Amino acid sequence: MSKKENILKAALDLFAKQGVSASPTRAIAHEAGVSEGLIFRHFRTKEALLDQVIKKGIAQIEQRFESVLQSEHPKVVLKQILSIPFQLNQHEKTFWRFILCYQWTDPRPCQTLLEPLKIRIEKSFKFLNRDDPKTETESFLLCFKAILSCMLLETNKNTFAMVNTILDKFNVL
Repeated sequence: MSKKENILKAALDLFAKQGVSASPTRAIAHEAGVSEGLIFRHFRTKEALLDQVIKKGIAQIEQRFESVLQSEHPKVVLKQILSIPFQLNQHEKTFWRFILCYQWTDPRPCQTLLEPLKIRIEKSFKFLNRDDPKTETESFLLCFKAILSCMLLETNKNTFAMVNTILDKFNVL
């Protein structure tokens, strides 16, 4: 892994654990095993580093979404979306932990990340002739984020049962 990649990984790890404002570049440099000056040589500012962490994470998660977004049958799409949290690798989990916390500071990256899913979910509910596809889409996304949060926090051992309950409530099973 290059020094730049080490910096990005260290920044993501600290941002996810402590938040952006509580993660000084000095701590990021220490975690990455580089000098603080090298961070500024690669990224100029902490904000530029944050921007790169977000862009890289979104690109990786969008790859995870690709197969789901290409599915044709709307019920399959909805089931696959709720299965995403079970398929995440450790790096993706760290990014989601960060982005879900960071949305309280700036909701735009999380909205950008979820937009392709939102479009596909709404298309699925329209295809299924739901009365209010927009509201069902928003509700489904809230359920997705709740399942994701349970997985990241490791607080609920019945997450599969929760997914089945959600799918049942949305008439997708």
